[in-house]
Amino acid sequence: MSDKKKHIIAMVLFYGYVVVVLWITLFSRHSPTGKNMLMHPFWEYAAFFHDMSWNTAHDIVMNMLLFVPCGFLFPCAYMKYKKYAVLSAVILSVLIEVSQLLFQLGWAEIDDIVNNAVGAFIGYKVFGRIITK
Repeated sequence: MSDKKKHIIAMVLFYGYVVVVLWITLFSRHSPTGKNMLMHPFWEYAAFFHDMSWNTAHDIVMNMLLFVPCGFLFPCAYMKYKKYAVLSAVILSVLIEVSQLLFQLGWAEIDDIVNNAVGAFIGYKVFGRIITK
């Protein structure tokens, strides 16, 4: 397969992924009452270690897993800018959290941005292990 075809496939996969993430995090949610915001960094981790709540662990892991593809697909689509994969994920995550706050779509949380960045970093490391070999 030619490099041009690989690039087109990577772009389609990356932007398809972004659409799915936006659907999951914004468009499929209903507006709760009022603006819901948690700006205490690492509150989820503190809650998990305090209560050993599997619901909290589930939220943390799911936020990480949601952004693993971003860390993998961004450098596939933009090989020249691959070192910005985690930064692009953080920017996408911040845009999502701000949108959730402004449009009252769920909870806007600092921890979500941190967890999304960790997930993107994992995806980027997987990319580095698979693609650059």
